[in-house]
Amino acid sequence: MTIVDQVITDEYALYCGDSAEVLTGIPDHSVGLSVFSPPFQSLYTYSASDRDLGNSHDPDVFWQHFGFISTQLLRV
Repeated sequence: MTIVDQVITDEYALYCGDSAEVLTGIPDHSVGLSVFSPPFQSLYTYSASDRDLGNSHDPDVFWQHFGFISTQLLRV
Protein backbone atom coordinates (compact mmCIF):
# COMPACT_ATOMS: atom_id res chain seq x y z
CA MET A 1 0.00 0.00 0.00
CA THR A 2 1.38 3.41 -0.96
CA ILE A 3 0.82 6.09 1.67
CA VAL A 4 2.03 9.61 0.91
CA ASP A 5 1.62 10.78 4.52
CA GLN A 6 -0.02 9.51 7.69
CA VAL A 7 -0.76 10.42 11.30
CA ILE A 8 -1.65 7.65 13.75
CA THR A 9 -2.61 8.24 17.39
CA ASP A 10 -4.52 6.29 20.04
CA GLU A 11 -7.70 8.11 18.96
CA TYR A 12 -7.49 8.31 15.17
CA ALA A 13 -5.51 7.56 12.03
CA LEU A 14 -5.23 9.81 8.98
CA TYR A 15 -3.90 8.49 5.69
CA CYS A 16 -3.07 10.37 2.51
CA GLY A 17 -2.80 8.15 -0.53
CA ASP A 18 -4.61 6.45 -3.37
CA SER A 19 -7.81 5.09 -1.81
CA ALA A 20 -7.74 2.06 -4.12
CA GLU A 21 -4.46 1.06 -2.45
CA VAL A 22 -4.82 2.40 1.09
CA LEU A 23 -8.29 0.99 1.76
CA THR A 24 -7.19 -2.58 1.05
CA GLY A 25 -4.79 -2.42 4.02
CA ILE A 26 -7.37 -1.24 6.56
CA PRO A 27 -9.01 -3.96 8.71
CA ASP A 28 -12.71 -4.84 8.31
CA HIS A 29 -15.20 -2.76 10.31
CA SER A 30 -12.45 -0.55 11.77
CA VAL A 31 -13.52 2.86 10.43
CA GLY A 32 -16.07 4.97 12.27
CA LEU A 33 -15.87 7.99 9.95
CA SER A 34 -14.40 8.40 6.49
CA VAL A 35 -13.72 11.85 5.06
CA PHE A 36 -12.77 11.98 1.42
CA SER A 37 -13.36 13.82 -1.82
CA PRO A 38 -15.35 11.49 -4.09
CA PRO A 39 -14.32 11.40 -7.72
CA PHE A 40 -16.42 12.92 -10.46
CA GLN A 41 -16.55 11.57 -13.98
CA SER A 42 -14.93 14.04 -16.41
CA LEU A 43 -15.86 16.98 -14.15
CA TYR A 44 -12.51 17.60 -12.50
CA THR A 45 -9.27 15.84 -13.36
CA TYR A 46 -6.72 15.70 -10.55
CA SER A 47 -3.94 14.19 -12.64
CA ALA A 48 -3.10 12.77 -16.05
CA SER A 49 -3.08 9.23 -14.64
CA ASP A 50 -5.37 6.58 -16.11
CA ARG A 51 -6.08 5.63 -12.47
CA ASP A 52 -7.64 9.06 -11.84
CA LEU A 53 -11.41 8.49 -12.07
CA GLY A 54 -11.82 12.08 -13.26
CA ASN A 55 -10.35 10.86 -16.55
CA SER A 56 -13.26 8.45 -17.13
CA HIS A 57 -15.23 9.62 -20.13
CA ASP A 58 -17.59 6.66 -20.17
CA PRO A 59 -20.16 6.47 -17.32
CA ASP A 60 -20.09 2.67 -17.27
CA VAL A 61 -16.31 2.61 -16.87
CA PHE A 62 -16.47 5.29 -14.15
CA TRP A 63 -19.05 3.40 -12.07
CA GLN A 64 -17.24 0.11 -12.53
CA HIS A 65 -14.01 1.62 -11.22
CA PHE A 66 -15.72 3.58 -8.43
CA GLY A 67 -17.36 0.30 -7.42
CA PHE A 68 -13.95 -0.97 -6.26
CA ILE A 69 -13.66 2.00 -3.89
CA SER A 70 -17.28 1.76 -2.71
CA THR A 71 -16.88 -1.92 -1.89
CA GLN A 72 -13.81 -1.20 0.24
CA LEU A 73 -15.51 1.73 2.01
CA LEU A 74 -18.42 -0.51 2.97
CA ARG A 75 -16.03 -3.21 4.19
CA VAL A 76 -14.04 -0.95 6.48
